[in-house]
Amino acid sequence: MSADLNKVMQLAGAVAAGHFSADGKMLAKEGHIDDETAHMVAMMCAANTMMGKMQAENFSKHSQMHWAPFHGFAVSAGDYTVCT
Repeated sequence: MSADLNKVMQLAGAVAAGHFSADGKMLAKEGHIDDETAHMVAMMCAANTMMGKMQAENFSKHSQMHWAPFHGFAVSAGDYTVCT
């Protein structure tokens, strides 16, 4: 896991990388992010992942288009972007 996070940290502009559980727990982190912020980001990522999975499954079911399986998301606001 640590090798994957270190690989992400090598991307230009990366300030932090983390691994979170489906229920929003931060499992591992690298970079310049304090524990409280990492916890909040892990919860946000888990919630958005759950929403994305639900949307992909329902879009697939109702549109007959291939939306699932859900692979991740990106959110960009202010000076930062979160990618999962």
